[in-house]
Amino acid sequence: MRRLPPHSEGAAALEKEALEYRSNLEKLKHFLPDLQVRLLAEKLRLESARTHVASAAAWARANKKTL
Repeated sequence: MRRLPPHSEGAAALEKEALEYRSNLEKLKHFLPDLQVRLLAEKLRLESARTHVASAAAWARANKKTL
């Protein structure tokens, strides 16, 4: 940006891109914490389901042995 003349078309385009980039970063700043919370909740749900399936499989194996 230092190489471009201050009022050139390239400088204006670069400034516009920089503002758009900053705007996108601000949106991510607000979006990412919510996404992290949802991902952690989904991880816990999957771990709970896995534990349930493992327990059910163990119960089925134990039941099969008693028959």
